[in-house]
Amino acid sequence: MTNATETNTHPATDGPTTLSLIVVPLNAFLMGICFEACTSALLISGYRLYQILAAQTRKESPFMTLLIVIFNAGAMLSFIMSVVVFLPLTEHNCIGVDWFSNFIWHVYFVTFNIFVLYKSYIVTDRNTVYAVAASLAFLYRIAWTIPDLVWTGGIWDSEKQECNYHFSHLAGFHYTIADIICDVVATAGAVTMFLRPENRSLGFSSLWIQLVKENVIRSVVTLIVNPIVMYMNLAHLDSDTMTLVYMSQNYVYVRMLNLELYFKEARQATKVSTHLTSDPPSRASVGVTAAPLSQITISSKKN
Repeated sequence: MTNATETNTHPATDGPTTLSLIVVPLNAFLMGICFEACTSALLISGYRLYQILAAQTRKESPFMTLLIVIFNAGAMLSFIMSVVVFLPLTEHNCIGVDWFSNFIWHVYFVTFNIFVLYKSYIVTDRNTVYAVAASLAFLYRIAWTIPDLVWTGGIWDSEKQECNYHFSHLAGFHYTIADIICDVVATAGAVTMFLRPENRSLGFSSLWIQLVKENVIRSVVTLIVNPIVMYMNLAHLDSDTMTLVYMSQNYVYVRMLNLELYFKEARQATKVSTHLTSDPPSRASVGVTAAPLSQITISSKKN
């Protein structure tokens, strides 16, 4: 199978169309909302990470919080680069700017995959079968991220004195499939725990069920969005519409991962409620060992 590429020249030389006059403001509006959400989440999670690392007695792992920090920082850089690549580029910065734009975009999405897969891994009580499936899904994503970083990027046209952007359809198809597979694996892990007979004895508002619900919501929503984006990509829509489609996908990813900052408050409320009730059913009482809650504790503020 050969590597198919598509070449786009930026900045665009054609005059504005009616569609672009509608889509471009919408795209800018969505980007602004995403950037604001990422900025707020970055400040909250960054401060929380500092608290965790500075604490004399570490009560929780910094790993999940670090992922949120990396995700939001990567998303903000990705949004900035999506504007920079449409500026007139020169022979000296064409390749570097386009490559970095693609690289930071992959960092942003790969971090999301790590987050949802690892969160479901905790919810499944570190199940070995799930760990193998999640590892294979993630390796598939990395296996097509690397070729895309080689095949996709800017090439300077010395005759026309312009920077052309080459997109690999082959790599793009496979890493999108990999994102979907990661969502499927994460969703399957969370749903399986949700439906296990021993969990049915737990209250619907119990802390453990709350954790499972979080993963189901996050994974299912992204599982719905990615095939839609892939279908629109295969439909060969115009670049203005596809830009809006991708920015909508970015918005969903930003909101879904940063829901963790809200879910943290919900978990805290559930823990308080549990302490106020008289010995509610626990996972230990039904023969299942729960993963330490410290490994999924992220922030105490709502985004």
